[in-house]
Amino acid sequence: MDLVQWTDSDWATDKNDRKSITGHISFVLGQPVSWGSRKQKSVAHSSTEGELVAAVDTAKEGKYLSNLIGQLYKVKKPMTIKIDNQGAKFLCEGEGVSQRAKHIDLKFWALRDWVAEKIFKLIYVATDANIADMMTKALGQIKLDAFRYAAHVR
Repeated sequence: MDLVQWTDSDWATDKNDRKSITGHISFVLGQPVSWGSRKQKSVAHSSTEGELVAAVDTAKEGKYLSNLIGQLYKVKKPMTIKIDNQGAKFLCEGEGVSQRAKHIDLKFWALRDWVAEKIFKLIYVATDANIADMMTKALGQIKLDAFRYAAHVR
């Protein structure tokens, strides 16, 4: 059984505390089964860090769903996370850490281990095609309708 997740983060759009918003949508057999939107607990110093935080939260939801669904069906590994930030994808798939990412909290490197263990694979999607975008900010009606339709016909 396929588990595909979409993840996104807006970066520091809250003018009061500059915290980012995480959004995710999880699909099983092409149907949405879990979705969410919440403010991140800390301020991200870059869009890459904000996306990494969102991806880790999404992966944790994926592990939960895998355990839940896995009691009834076999969940195919690796599970897929679609992400629109190449920097965050590179950090999770790469072997080194760039100087620009040394500040990122260690707890967010769990996804890197899960990718190395082939529990998850990350697939880059263009920002304009990331349906999790509708979970992070207000969108215009045309874009919102397009994402809602895309989520419905998976």
